[in-house]
Amino acid sequence: MANSKDPEIIETEVWEERVDGPYEAREIVAGDWRDADYVVEMDGWTMVSNDLAFQESHSKSAPDWSLGCYAVDSNNRTVLTFSGEPCTPFKEALLEGRLLHGVMVARDHQRHGL
Repeated sequence: MANSKDPEIIETEVWEERVDGPYEAREIVAGDWRDADYVVEMDGWTMVSNDLAFQESHSKSAPDWSLGCYAVDSNNRTVLTFSGEPCTPFKEALLEGRLLHGVMVARDHQRHGL
């Protein structure tokens, strides 16, 4: 996608309702079921470090990750917290001052009816 003028579009299915088996596409056997997906849209979230020295200095060096960090939405509400060093891309967003955009989907993979 480098130097492309068109954005890349990423698609994923979202299951809005419980799915009962048998359902081969989701590998659910007869008598089993899965809960609906949980979906969170990140629409311009900002990552913030709990390290006040890092916040004040706008340093290019890494913050003290042991203090944790968090994400806020456009209304400055905390929407996600990390007690330590976050995973990529959250870490890179904090270090590079990037906003988070996209969708996170939590999908049920448990066996319920067996």
